[in-house]
Amino acid sequence: MPLLIAGEPRLIDESAVIALRAVEGGDSLAQPREVVKRALAERPVIHLDLGAVGHIDSLQLSQLMMCHTTVANAGGRLILTHVHDAVRAVLTSMNLHRILVIE
Repeated sequence: MPLLIAGEPRLIDESAVIALRAVEGGDSLAQPREVVKRALAERPVIHLDLGAVGHIDSLQLSQLMMCHTTVANAGGRLILTHVHDAVRAVLTSMNLHRILVIE
């Protein structure tokens, strides 16, 4: 199963933008969360760019929710950006659009 892998954060004003992509055989389920934690040390608002994620499965959903929990526990704000329609449909069907900010 592919895992979400995070690139290095780009710091813009009060935000950090982190691009995610799905790769087969990723090394760590927690890798995106670790990148988010590092970015939170510098910026309170985290934008996860999902433009390279065309579909999402339950494992990847758990990775997103780990990121959300990490940001929420730190008092920050997590925003999902460039969300493809198929990914948005899954998030909506799971009622996660009520928890996550999706732009």
